[in-house]
Amino acid sequence: MTVMSEGGVDPHTGFSGGDWELVKDLVYTCQTQPPADLDDWLREHCPSETVRAEVARLVRASAESAGFMSQTAAEKHLGVQLRRPVRIGRYRVTDEIGSGGSGVVYAAWDETLNRKVALKVLRPEAAQNAELQKRLRWDARAASALQHPNIVVVHEVGSDGGADYVAMECIAGQTLARALKPGGMATREVLRCAIQICRGLEAAHAAGIVHRDLKPGNVMITQQGVVKLLDFGLAKNIDGGIDSKDAPQTVEGTFAGTVAYVSPEQAEAKAVDARSDIFSFGSVLFEMLTGRQAFPGISTVAVLADILHNHPPPPHTISADIDARFDEIIYRCLRKDRERRFQSIAEVRVRLQELEDQVLHPESHPQIAVPAARRQRWVMPAWAASLVAAAALAAGFTYLLLRNGPPVQPVSYALDRITADRGVSGYPALSPDASLLAYASDRETDGNLDLWLQHIHGGDARKLTVDPADDSEPAFSPDGTQITFRSERDGGGLYTVSTLGGDAHLLAPGGHEPRYSPDGRWIAYWTGTEGQTLMPGSAKIYVVSVISGVPEPFLPDFPACAHPVWSPNGKQIFFYGRGPDPKGKGTVISYWIASFPSTGVVKAIPLANYLLHHALNGLPGGTRAHPAAWLPDDIMLIPAGREDSKNVWAAKVLEDGTPQGEPWRITAGTAIEWHPSMVTTKGQSYLAYEATSANSEVWKLALDGSGHAAGKAEPLITGYTSAESSGLSLDGSRLVFSSRQQNHLIRHAIHAVDLNSGRRTIVNNIAPSAIPMPVLSGDGKTVAYMDGAVGYVIPVSGGTPQKVCNHCGASTHINYDGKYSLFDAANDPEQILLCSVGTSPKPLVELNSPRYTVQSGGRFSPDGRWVAFFDGNPKETAKTIFIAPFHPERLVTPAELIPVTEGKTLDVAPSWSADGRTMFYLSSRDGHRCIWAQALDNEKRRRGAPYPVYHFHRVGLVLGGAHSYPGTVGLSAGPNFLVFGITQSTSDVWLKTEKLPGR
Repeated sequence: MTVMSEGGVDPHTGFSGGDWELVKDLVYTCQTQPPADLDDWLREHCPSETVRAEVARLVRASAESAGFMSQTAAEKHLGVQLRRPVRIGRYRVTDEIGSGGSGVVYAAWDETLNRKVALKVLRPEAAQNAELQKRLRWDARAASALQHPNIVVVHEVGSDGGADYVAMECIAGQTLARALKPGGMATREVLRCAIQICRGLEAAHAAGIVHRDLKPGNVMITQQGVVKLLDFGLAKNIDGGIDSKDAPQTVEGTFAGTVAYVSPEQAEAKAVDARSDIFSFGSVLFEMLTGRQAFPGISTVAVLADILHNHPPPPHTISADIDARFDEIIYRCLRKDRERRFQSIAEVRVRLQELEDQVLHPESHPQIAVPAARRQRWVMPAWAASLVAAAALAAGFTYLLLRNGPPVQPVSYALDRITADRGVSGYPALSPDASLLAYASDRETDGNLDLWLQHIHGGDARKLTVDPADDSEPAFSPDGTQITFRSERDGGGLYTVSTLGGDAHLLAPGGHEPRYSPDGRWIAYWTGTEGQTLMPGSAKIYVVSVISGVPEPFLPDFPACAHPVWSPNGKQIFFYGRGPDPKGKGTVISYWIASFPSTGVVKAIPLANYLLHHALNGLPGGTRAHPAAWLPDDIMLIPAGREDSKNVWAAKVLEDGTPQGEPWRITAGTAIEWHPSMVTTKGQSYLAYEATSANSEVWKLALDGSGHAAGKAEPLITGYTSAESSGLSLDGSRLVFSSRQQNHLIRHAIHAVDLNSGRRTIVNNIAPSAIPMPVLSGDGKTVAYMDGAVGYVIPVSGGTPQKVCNHCGASTHINYDGKYSLFDAANDPEQILLCSVGTSPKPLVELNSPRYTVQSGGRFSPDGRWVAFFDGNPKETAKTIFIAPFHPERLVTPAELIPVTEGKTLDVAPSWSADGRTMFYLSSRDGHRCIWAQALDNEKRRRGAPYPVYHFHRVGLVLGGAHSYPGTVGLSAGPNFLVFGITQSTSDVWLKTEKLPGR
């Protein structure tokens, strides 16, 4: 109620009753006026300057605070309750709690379920707009597909008497826009809210939904401090969580989002993916910290120009109260090139959680003083130089730190990005005096790696090797005059070249990972393949004398061994291998240590259990975390993963191989950080390492009638974290694949895609970290997959999985009607297992008794009469593809096998053409893993010579997923196309230099 003075004048406004009623009427009327016309409209309709000024103030105040939960100017400033409906559907309306340009939000009571809800209702004039109706339904469907504590819960979408509405949970709280303070929020409050926003976006992205309109007004904070994401009306579906046929034009069109928070690709009307939300999140995080927008242009055009071309200042330069460690996170979110951004919102969450841990427990994470960055070898804003210096490492890594554990005194360092080629650069190696850095790079090539050499204190890099084959894994001799490296030329091996240049000379055929002994007299290396289980004879360690050049087997009677690392004194070799079980029960895979020269005494060391206890696991391409170096003072460098981070770690390992104390992280970036090389000299510590960003996708290749490529391969399934291991129905209409989830409880999801309609669904979620390897029956109705070491089948429509085998390996195929499935064996003997619900698994083919063989990759023929697989001796690199007749009642004998390939090259992962007359497979016969094919006659015997279907000779574009197992390629054939997994990667070399205290 308005209280008037005795003279009829409001004591607060100075208005008479008549003037005040006029203000109310004018505010009601002019709220619909476009802002550009407001001043002219007010001058025309307001009788006095006083009334005009008050109406303008109230309307503009309302416009500035408008949003999803805002009130109208009349209700907020004039104290007048607007008329509202009594009932909508089954909901009794109790209050109006907000409004926007096209809709009103009411508080209501669900009389059926006895709960309070919020009703989002289109205004009558907006209800006639088909696009707005679509957006309302799309908002509801997108949100209802996402069951997560950080996303608003949608109960129902409906219509009543022409009023379209969405019923959702009623949230007691305020938007982030209203919670923001002029000077920004406190650090702990920022972290608490930002991490929850990340979790909500993770859930959306995991379901294939990109929000596209993340802003403070679409983030609610409850009274209990829980963050809820709102308004998915502009969300874009990339994974079938919702049907896209009803998508509004703002979703399927070009531009969407609130201008101050859109990504550069949105601003340029390009296709968006989850990384667009990451950019928007960076803008929101900047505003939470500083209280100001990251891109505060005075017009839409100015804002978009800033987003496309400029960077906001580092937050800590705006206020001394802002933690400088936020700078790197925001910079990585706001990169213009999305390939250089964080590649998943989970990466952002992990970085924020690490920072939160450092803020809440500073005694365990002393802050490091970071100087201005040294020279930068790439074009970037000046402020970004200091950001990058603060970016990759949150803890010191100096020799002194490694000796004593985490630092107790602040130290300073300089960080240089050595390469920036938009390609692949890695495998760095420092010379013993830390003056030179060698690395492999695909610059100036057609995709193959050459070695490059440069001085770390300046100057241009110099190309050291020139060969069409890949050259990598360089290692300096202790005197710095020679570099030994791995090359794929002439079948692969170790070569040596002078640091001054010249021709390279073969040192050891087949060698990998050369390691010089500390005295420089020996080089240790290994040959063979590690494979999945490091079977006996699959890998062997050698040492070669630098003087004689004659290789000698190290521990010749050891079943299998690889990845040698010298002890600091050169008297022992640490390695990974399959050796005799200390308990006398066959063989075991472990880390080992043996004296050099060998006395035959080998000791298993508990490093695997130590890493497992501290939640450290392997990196892409392998199943274990293999130590890279054993430094003085008993420090071992170990590239390893923890949760979603892949970094270089250090652990104290005594001379007898016993690990002690806690491991500690010595790099802390968000890329895959590995291949470390570390040297300490003249009071300085130097660490070079590779930072890799990799993404796995499913691609499609059209075929002509003869089984040859009919164009270029193109991406088919994108926007996921490690989409791989695809399977295809016989008619090519349905596809299944797996993707890695950024969730500690759900590590992988199995997706199904209708390739005709584009509709995508999630078949099942998998908890363990092992890739489920889904395969699809020919009729497209049943999926087989592995969960840990257990095999299952499940309807593609979802439901309860049925177990078909225990202690089995990867699922490789399932027949047309889903009755029989094929799995690799997990243990000896390594045979193909034929599995069916309700029966015990049994081998498909007899082992060839004269030699030990490994059978894998079984695939049913389209007519179900044959099974193709590959087989080989683990002591040999070559693998042969065979075809066997399918006899479910008995074993196939070796005499019945029909060879498809010659057994001279690595030929794996066979896949039948849809008509059963061509066998597609992966082969390394040209020195790269490529797709080849072999025509078959009616008896399934070779017809003509094998031919290449598609080549993959670029090191940054390879067939397969993050795992080395060939099954992750998921090579499958439809009627006129192939699908397969591709991993694209980029990497750079970084160098961190630190002056040692007291030196």
